[in-house]
Amino acid sequence: MTATLTTQTAEECNDACVHQKEGLWAPKKFGVPNCEAWQFTPKDGTCQLRQLTGEGKVGILGDLTADSWKRHSNFRGDCTPLWVDIAPKLTIAKSRTLGTQQERDLACCRACSAQPSCEAWSQGTDMDDKEMNTCFLRSLTKPDTKHKSAVIGAGYRDTDYPAKKPKPYYTERRNMVCSDVQSRYACVNGAAQRDTCESYGCCWDDGTKECFRSNWRPVAIMHGMGSRLVEYEKNIMWLRKTYPGIYIKNLNIYPGPPSQMTHMLPMMTQIERAIKSDPMLKDGFNFYGESQGGLQARAYVSLVNDPPVHNLVAISGPQEGVGLCPTIDMPGLKQICADGAVIIRIYHWPRCSFCDYWHGLDEKKYLEHSQWLADVNNAREQKDEKITARMKSLNFYMASAGSDDKVVQPRESAWHTFWPWGGPQKESAVMDWRKTESYKGDWLGLKTLDEQGKLEFNMYEGGHTQYNSSWWQSTVLPMFNNKLSTLQPLGTSYMV
Repeated sequence: MTATLTTQTAEECNDACVHQKEGLWAPKKFGVPNCEAWQFTPKDGTCQLRQLTGEGKVGILGDLTADSWKRHSNFRGDCTPLWVDIAPKLTIAKSRTLGTQQERDLACCRACSAQPSCEAWSQGTDMDDKEMNTCFLRSLTKPDTKHKSAVIGAGYRDTDYPAKKPKPYYTERRNMVCSDVQSRYACVNGAAQRDTCESYGCCWDDGTKECFRSNWRPVAIMHGMGSRLVEYEKNIMWLRKTYPGIYIKNLNIYPGPPSQMTHMLPMMTQIERAIKSDPMLKDGFNFYGESQGGLQARAYVSLVNDPPVHNLVAISGPQEGVGLCPTIDMPGLKQICADGAVIIRIYHWPRCSFCDYWHGLDEKKYLEHSQWLADVNNAREQKDEKITARMKSLNFYMASAGSDDKVVQPRESAWHTFWPWGGPQKESAVMDWRKTESYKGDWLGLKTLDEQGKLEFNMYEGGHTQYNSSWWQSTVLPMFNNKLSTLQPLGTSYMV
């Protein structure tokens, strides 16, 4: 639950849930309600405000099964697919669904609407879900003579992360705040039904019977190693304030510790699937990633880029790999790890994400043992022209490094450069990125982008991803100031 308070009536308890405000019932840090259901006990006036999304096997190391984030779900009557599960222990029925992800989500939502006892639906996804074609119907409340309860539905954000209760792994469940949309554009070719419209992630106006969206180019966000979605709450709030109605997909893939213990290939597979299965991204999007997520965002462009990325922004991403273990904070241990990395076969460690982008100082061993990075960076003797072409297709690429980054080392790896082969591992020895063989050979199209004025490598003051808000809003935020030109206006303007 999110809070317990005392009210005089069930109606007051309902109002407390619907109008949950900053302060008593919500942490001051965010001040946004996350109450989805309430339960009132007439005997003592106890009112419990509850959050029901994000249920799953989330232990101290996170959701190692990943079941809780491999489902789309929502409450009865709302077909907008939220990327979290809802109360899996309270399943009242299961059925089989077929078709695309959108078609399966819609079928599951409609099945819930047709079942009077169903209060929420949950649909398996393509994300390696063992029950991807299964629709789960949920019952959430158990009203009796001692209690009164009701479900009001999901809000836009979690707000309970500071207290880590009840679900620290989930946030930004809705991709678009419909009331923020100012200029309406047709969505799903003007879908005539609410449930169909919502199943695509679009907005529905019940008065005009219009399915609409904003024409701001959507943004996908990829979290870093060990990070959780709630850590990007600030960025999303900045984006929504500047670009009202913008569609933001906060990629909920291996959140928390599982992103440290999973190899890059399976994570990249899920990133690609998540992007391809979202109809709102099919016309292209801007991609933003931090730390490991910055590398993954760029790798998506290098290896896939379908649907295409317009502007790519990577903050402290280990683009040229790492030469010191990023998860060990003690300098002595970091050096031991670096010196002994090849001896202890770090390239082949199981359950280790950064091992796939280990660089080291021995070129021969790197090219012989690298399981992922050497291919992503087109560093093999035989160059892949498609990788180069995909990177050249970018409208703009911004890569930022932290002045005091002690996690990605060298920090300039964010700029596609490294220490010279053989060392030394000193800040002064890091190669000028324009003098690297990769740049001069244009293996990743960086030289072309640079000469066309489509490349910017910059540095912010701070540690690893510890930038200040003024820098981000003045330097990064403008990268998302672009719109889709392929959408059809509805002919009406909706001002908040």
